[in-house]
Amino acid sequence: MIEGKFLKSEDDFSDILEIRKKVFVEEMGFTVESISDGRNTESEHVIVFNEEHKVVAAGRLSLIDNQFWINQVAVLKEERGKYYGDFVVRMLVDKVFRNEEQEVWVKADENSIHFFSKLGFTVIENVHDKNENKWIFMSLNKCHLFKKCGK
Repeated sequence: MIEGKFLKSEDDFSDILEIRKKVFVEEMGFTVESISDGRNTESEHVIVFNEEHKVVAAGRLSLIDNQFWINQVAVLKEERGKYYGDFVVRMLVDKVFRNEEQEVWVKADENSIHFFSKLGFTVIENVHDKNENKWIFMSLNKCHLFKKCGK
């Protein structure tokens, strides 16, 4: 059985950090510093286990300037295509909307626009960071949440 679990600030984050390192640093080429923004203790985290109870995906929900942002969503390369990322995002979105919030945001790269669009997120703005990386700000309003999982 696939299991999703929210972690508390006192829980062990080593599995989450290992997934982020594998996906963002080793695979995508980001620096460790660029994925270490100091928001871990103040954010909500979700971790997903596969049928063998191996950690395969993780994500984070942060409150930044009074807006909820989903970030640090990562799925191990060998586990992609099994809807683990979809599960992570839906758990985090559900957390926001159950707290009576109306909108959640994500800063996506060009490769993940389609993924977030399938869940109902819409493009708001294209931005470049100080390293000239291109990012797309997307939002999901509670009224536009897609109910169907999958393709």
